[in-house]
Amino acid sequence: MDRLADLVEGFRAAGLTIDTVVSGTPSALPAAVDLIAYRAVQESLTNVHKHAGRTTAVVELDYRPDVFALTVTNAGTPTGSRNGARLADPNSATAGPSITGFGLLGMRERVGSVGGKLRAGPTGDGGFVTAVSLPVLPS
Repeated sequence: MDRLADLVEGFRAAGLTIDTVVSGTPSALPAAVDLIAYRAVQESLTNVHKHAGRTTAVVELDYRPDVFALTVTNAGTPTGSRNGARLADPNSATAGPSITGFGLLGMRERVGSVGGKLRAGPTGDGGFVTAVSLPVLPS
């Protein structure tokens, strides 16, 4: 996670507006957790850039004694993705936390490999949220 600032700056240079919010006391994470967390933020911001275009994203990092949690939320765009497709209706019967696409499936596998949890899906306002919870204590 010590390279997170460089990652965020790269996406800012590509046109995203990104706010980073840190809660708790930042501390060193176990190596596997650190790498998985970094890759989760990377994949999430890649998805924002790919599917929502020039928009705002918020990266929240929460350092707790037993869990490191991160959330990446984007506001979406009024017309959906850059290719003209509309975002799913968040009020439809099929909306809700879902995992689709190979990037999210790979992220779920990586997160699960250390006993973590992943939730991802559309927000009620046309955006998308990815939430990851990773244990930081040996199991």
